[in-house]
Amino acid sequence: MDKKMIEEMMGLEIPQETYERAVEAANRKLQSIIQRFGDCNGVRRTPGYLAKLVIEAVKSELLTKYTLARAFADREHTFY
Repeated sequence: MDKKMIEEMMGLEIPQETYERAVEAANRKLQSIIQRFGDCNGVRRTPGYLAKLVIEAVKSELLTKYTLARAFADREHTFY
């Protein structure tokens, strides 16, 4: 699983830093899932499963950035 594969699955280009953070977060989440629930007869140890977790982490980071940008933009246009 590499950055290019994740970008193709998502249909958009991802900054390298975002990809690296997403991979780290996905690996942590995967280890937590396996510790709690097992590896589901190896299914959770497949590259495809990890790729889904990476995509989830990328989407989460992008949504967080968008939400914060909107919040600060709205704040600039609010008069108190």
